[in-house]
Amino acid sequence: MRTSESVPRDICTLNNHRGKFKCEALLVVNVRIVESTTREREDSRENESQPHISRFRFICELNLVVNVRRNLSYTSSVMVHPSKKDHGSATLCYKEMQITEEKESTIEGRKDSVEIENELMCLKNTFKLSISEDRLQSETGYNRGLLSLAPGIQYTWCQKPSGGDGLYRKLDRIMSNVEFTSLFLDAAVQFLPRGVSDHSPGILRFGDNIREIWNQPTYGSFMHQILCRLKLLKKPLRQLRSSYGSVFKRVADLKSELDVIQSSVDLDPGNPELQEDLAHLCLAFQQAKLDEDAFLRQRAKVQWLKDGDMNTKYFHKCVQEKRARSIIHSVFDQQGNYMTGDDIGPTFLAHFQHILGTRDPLVDPQVMAGMFQTTLSLQEALHIIRPISDEDIRQALFSIGNDKAPGSDGFTSKFFKCAWDVVGKDVVTAVHNFFYVGRILKEINHTLICLIPKNTAASRVTDYRPISCCSVLYKCISKIIVERIKPVLNQLVSKSHSAFIPGRRISDNIMLAHELVSGYHKSVGPPRCAFKIDIRKAYDMVDWNFIIAMLNGMGFHPVLVKWINEMLNTSSFSLAINGGSLGFFKGARGLRQGDPISPYLFTIVMEGFSMAMRHCIQLAGEQFGYHAGCDVLEISHLCFADDLFVFTRGDLASVDVVKRALEMFRRWSGLEPSMEKSEVFFSNVPSDVRAGILNLLPFNAGVFPIRYLGVPLSPARLKVADFQGLILKVKMRIHNWKNKALSFAGRKLLITSVLQSLQLYWMSVFLLPSGIIHELECLFRKFLWAQGESPQGKCKLSWDMVCRPLANGGLGIRKLSVWNRAMVTKHLWDILTSRTTLWVDWIRLNYIQGGSFWTMIPKNSWSWLFRKLLDLRPYIRRFIFHSLGDGRNTCAWTDSWLECGSIMDLIPYRRYTNMGFSQTSTVRDVINSCGNAWPLVWLQISPALNQCAIPQLDDNSDDRVMWKGIDGSLGTFTVSGAYDDFCGSFDTVDWAKQVWFKGCIPKHAFCVWTASHGRLPTQDRLIWNHQPPDMRCPFCNVCMDSHDHLFFLCKFSLEIWRTIKREVRLFGFAERWNDIMDDLKNGRGPRKKEQKLALQATVYCVWRERNRRLFGNQSKPATHVIKEIREVVLLRMAWTTFDDAVLD
Repeated sequence: MRTSESVPRDICTLNNHRGKFKCEALLVVNVRIVESTTREREDSRENESQPHISRFRFICELNLVVNVRRNLSYTSSVMVHPSKKDHGSATLCYKEMQITEEKESTIEGRKDSVEIENELMCLKNTFKLSISEDRLQSETGYNRGLLSLAPGIQYTWCQKPSGGDGLYRKLDRIMSNVEFTSLFLDAAVQFLPRGVSDHSPGILRFGDNIREIWNQPTYGSFMHQILCRLKLLKKPLRQLRSSYGSVFKRVADLKSELDVIQSSVDLDPGNPELQEDLAHLCLAFQQAKLDEDAFLRQRAKVQWLKDGDMNTKYFHKCVQEKRARSIIHSVFDQQGNYMTGDDIGPTFLAHFQHILGTRDPLVDPQVMAGMFQTTLSLQEALHIIRPISDEDIRQALFSIGNDKAPGSDGFTSKFFKCAWDVVGKDVVTAVHNFFYVGRILKEINHTLICLIPKNTAASRVTDYRPISCCSVLYKCISKIIVERIKPVLNQLVSKSHSAFIPGRRISDNIMLAHELVSGYHKSVGPPRCAFKIDIRKAYDMVDWNFIIAMLNGMGFHPVLVKWINEMLNTSSFSLAINGGSLGFFKGARGLRQGDPISPYLFTIVMEGFSMAMRHCIQLAGEQFGYHAGCDVLEISHLCFADDLFVFTRGDLASVDVVKRALEMFRRWSGLEPSMEKSEVFFSNVPSDVRAGILNLLPFNAGVFPIRYLGVPLSPARLKVADFQGLILKVKMRIHNWKNKALSFAGRKLLITSVLQSLQLYWMSVFLLPSGIIHELECLFRKFLWAQGESPQGKCKLSWDMVCRPLANGGLGIRKLSVWNRAMVTKHLWDILTSRTTLWVDWIRLNYIQGGSFWTMIPKNSWSWLFRKLLDLRPYIRRFIFHSLGDGRNTCAWTDSWLECGSIMDLIPYRRYTNMGFSQTSTVRDVINSCGNAWPLVWLQISPALNQCAIPQLDDNSDDRVMWKGIDGSLGTFTVSGAYDDFCGSFDTVDWAKQVWFKGCIPKHAFCVWTASHGRLPTQDRLIWNHQPPDMRCPFCNVCMDSHDHLFFLCKFSLEIWRTIKREVRLFGFAERWNDIMDDLKNGRGPRKKEQKLALQATVYCVWRERNRRLFGNQSKPATHVIKEIREVVLLRMAWTTFDDAVLD
């Protein structure tokens, strides 16, 4: 036996007389599997409901163990002693064993039981003669996804009587599960001639290119060594890919082989060798299909489709479309010259080299000293540069998406994750070296620029956005620094910024912008101005010295500043265009879009504008006028990344302050507004003043409504026409040609993950009009039930049922109207809990003004958006509860602080004020006045108070606002929890877990889900306008075509169902729909999963055969349908892991 030390390791459990062990095991050698006794098989059937464990009884000899262990480079081994009755041996070699649980021995004698529950293993075994081949299939792995790595020679054991020919058997095999073969594609088995032994020696060989090459001696710095090893790996990995061949050709070839062997098995079903070859090919075919799916998924960059049926057609079309979009055939340069062919690359290279590779002379940013309002303390700065742990590095690298574009070295994070046991130590050392020394290898910091068109009609070099593809090692370093600086940004960056700062939301800026532009369409009120400013080439033009000056001024430690400075100054670029790489130039300014730290550094950059604005306002004194409603909170602007909205009084002096602030910011950072894209909006500003303002800042005069941060911004109530952009976006997604190839699971996931998320952003700000919600749900409904290429299909269940949770008989698609209310309730929750945001502060200062949120009366002068939010108060009031502390911050009259409701709902206001209380009285005032008993007059008016004792106050804690669920539980607000409470409770269906479980085939599950509701379009359910067709079953032509008859009572279906039942051991199961679903409720484990898969495959295949006969004039015999069912179940069981069946 030869193998390599680079063996992958996984966790398995061994139970023997010494207790329960947790170890990392790969290989089990010299195994003889002993057939279970009759009594053990009976016990196994009696305990079907217990979690199933694939059991192998190993009887171990003591010889050869030391040599095997030494050859495997393993440190320990378990040896199970043989009994007198059983013959054979077993050796399990492993590393790093530790005892996790001690328990008393429950096994008599010296015959111990070893249980294997690992996800990655390989077995070399010798099977006892008494086990037949068919028994071997059912007991030792074919139903468990454990198959021979290769068929090997025909016979591996020979009984050699003197003078005779002997008895030949195939006893020895080397077996593995799919996890092992997926990691080691070139694993191979070779059985050598028997020689003097009665057994053929088996050798498992698998190349370990990664470890072998990675361990070759390299020299230089730690980063340079990693770079050299990655270069060395490229050639053998290319060879491995070449030897594997095209994934598409592999799928086609294996499918052809599978058809041939399946035909052979049908002719000779008792042949054990054919059965083994069939199982092996099934596993190989499933693996090839998964490889094809992964190959296309990676290139399609479809992040939303995480689960479901294989959608290789969909992915293939995505790849084709993506490839077509990425090719640039022609372009206009900045001078208007038309470029084609080989001139395209140099044109783009010159353009981006001018932007990123040159630097303009700017004012020394040290002039900003003294302008920083908040800085870090020394302790906070030191905490940020605390030592980096190995786990910090591992988590940073593993947080990089598997399918994220690689850097110039071509290696994605998926490679580093899979080979972490080999490369992890060196990666950790190299990253540690950066943080210790503060130097990064320039090759590691080299960046490929990929061009992404800003619109569908991109024709100029300026119409393409440069996205930087950085190396994985650099991203790992960048992510570590991000995790260190992110927690302190909230205290360093002013409240007017909401991008990439923990605890702040983009909706805060949108909500406040609506309040500030409210009434702009009216000719009354004070003169106001609003400037929507677009920063030209915001990320690409920012000066590095300004970034360093901002970091120093905010109090970041010089060590951190050195790290970031090194990351900026060692950057270099090449251009990836039309499938090739072009040019090289060093970076001189700008932040890379694609670098994890760039958004956070740009937030710090834009804080520089806040400093400039604040400084200019202070210099101007009374000449500057704040926008109406902004003077108390000193709001002059809102900022989200490079989206800048400035608000001032509508006069020349105030606008001149804005101009000076923009000029100061330009001289510091190199960033300036784009005059052609920026707009100014006026409200009640005289025409001559407007002209003067446009002369000072030559922006375009804008007209509402406009698009701000992706949603409409309007001073007046939005009309249905303003939401047509959202409807159009959803329609474009649905009617896109590539989506026609999606399976049901793909369509369902498209609705829940993409289509509903398109309006999710809108719904987090607005209460959408009911007509818009109805139109959206109509689009979803038609798309869900689409038939093939048809754009729509007949709905089989009501939308209300579809929108129920899976456990309640639905599909888990959210109902938009309820979800919309739950999302905007988040803003009301912010007001009730006094969340510290500019919008909440503005609402409390200008609208609530110390009054009660529940009793405030909306005014016409208030924004339409906030007035719509207040309409939800009656809807959410019963879910808001005040948990008392000292009682000082809870209003006794309006707030709900009693189990029986608020006092406002129990007694008249006059009786309340007669006791000397007012609307502003707190709970503490009432309890201090009432003592231990309610006033008698209150009890007479509201007997419910007799059931509510006066609560006790706690002076050491504060009052808290809680969300009270429909079940009476108290907690904090969540959108999903509010949605569930708004929906109410539904009855749980008994069959949900039989339909939706981990590992189910989604299109089969959907068919069974529809049938469980009795909504498959059988002939007895259809309503015909004219003479109905033949209502008889298309199989037997005797009984009516109905659910119960079609699947389990028809002679044709009954033959299929009884055969499948026997194969998956559904002994004694009923043959009616409801009874079968009830019988499948009990039990767990692989066998139960196999039975559920068999039921679903039977229903699906019978339904498909029924439609084929009814509408296609085609038919197959029952044996062919059984073959289809058997094959699909075998493929699914060969791949899926054996977790307990759970609802998704």
